Amino acid sequence: MVFRLAGLADPFKGVPRYEVHHESRNNLEVADLRKVCSTATGEMRRLYAIALFTGMRLGDCATLKEDIRQGRVCKLTAKTHKEVSFPVHPELTAVLNEVPEQDRTGYICPALAIAAGAPFSKPVDPAARP
Repeated sequence: MVFRLAGLADPFKGVPRYEVHHESRNNLEVADLRKVCSTATGEMRRLYAIALFTGMRLGDCATLKEDIRQGRVCKLTAKTHKEVSFPVHPELTAVLNEVPEQDRTGYICPALAIAAGAPFSKPVDPAARP
């Protein structure tokens, strides 16, 4: 159309269009979601709980640190670089409290955080904490 308006011949006339196939995502049904969450263990259980109770992107959930202030999860998002803050749901608190105190070293899901591209750091010796 632009070429026609400019009074020029369309150089793309006769070139076959590339067919684009769009994939759609299907939402999980409540029963499926319950099944996934009830069978998950360890870091995956925490990841699913964080995602469900905050609505954050999985990468942000995986790299969430133990940054809970005044009953709220606070996180600088990877996509927008803006801080988001959510109240901590009691069920999320229960899942997070399953991690023994001595295993709390910064990231809530340390192995997933590294897989998601978070900088690796040595675990902190719990005895050395102030």
